[in-house]
Amino acid sequence: MNTVPHFLEYADFLIETIKSSSVDVLLVSGDVFDRAVPPLDALEAYETTMARVLDTGAVAVLTSGNHDSHQRLGVGRRLMESSGLYIRTSLSDIERPVVLGDDGDRTVVYGIPYLEPALVSGVFDTSRTHSAVLNAAIGRILAHRAQHCPDHTAIVMAHGFIAGAEPSESERSIEIGGVGRAEADLFTWADYAALGHLHRPQTVAPNVRYSGSPLPYSFSEAGTDKLMWLYDTRSGAIDSVTIPEILPIASLTGSVEELLVKAPDYQDHAIEVRLTNTTVPQGALDSLRKAFPQLLSVQWINLVQTTAPRGRKKETIDDAEVFAQFCRAAAGRSPSESERELFANAMQWAQERTR
Repeated sequence: MNTVPHFLEYADFLIETIKSSSVDVLLVSGDVFDRAVPPLDALEAYETTMARVLDTGAVAVLTSGNHDSHQRLGVGRRLMESSGLYIRTSLSDIERPVVLGDDGDRTVVYGIPYLEPALVSGVFDTSRTHSAVLNAAIGRILAHRAQHCPDHTAIVMAHGFIAGAEPSESERSIEIGGVGRAEADLFTWADYAALGHLHRPQTVAPNVRYSGSPLPYSFSEAGTDKLMWLYDTRSGAIDSVTIPEILPIASLTGSVEELLVKAPDYQDHAIEVRLTNTTVPQGALDSLRKAFPQLLSVQWINLVQTTAPRGRKKETIDDAEVFAQFCRAAAGRSPSESERELFANAMQWAQERTR
């Protein structure tokens, strides 16, 4: 599903919030994109939105997440700083804070890009865990702050899974056997920690927060308010701004017949259906796709596995018939001759390479 139009609708709300709340700096702690090589329309939406942010007079600080290509996102980052766009994507950026404000009210923003332990643990001389490499990065920041800006308000940005937070179904796992978790205590020294990776907005500690994603990316996020956090460096106050529901989602459970009756109420929703039929009705999926324009996922949760009567020899079904049954269940029709031929060629190709 192409979410770029929905993101641009969110961008309108973001710009209005920056103006109405007199926001000085926008923090985006990754992911900037949802893949390492984003499509052209996503790149154009990013460029347009950042230009609109800078036009308000605010500056923006971005760090790369685990979905981003830090090399691609970081191209030209030093050239962009004169315009007010600060991008932090490499280890050398960790000790290069963004300094904001005037002499009487300075704030420093330290941006930590996503740190893949397998790639950076050798540089830091640590074990290959997220906790260890984040500890090392924080150590560098604390040393830099003590030497250069001990009295400035300090904000730290990081991307990862902090213990005590609640994930959704859509985040790409960075955890194997617990090594993906880091402790919230790593960030409590800062006046504020803006975290990225998890899609639900949440508070891990009073000054350590995830804003989450502006749009939902899994059906587990249905019913979850999307938020942005406003942090006031002078008072220390933290307020939430609720993002309007731009991309409504719903997970529906019932029989095909029951769900078709509900369809008129969900024409603008991205839909997941969990079907309770014990058998697959003829043309079921085709009917559901027509009824729900944004149907994204179908699960059969009660299908009954039929078995041959005891004592009767089970009939074997060849691959072509299995393919035909699949087409009838998925598309409500038998495969065409060209589709049968294509399937047969594919099966022959696979068999030749597994002999």
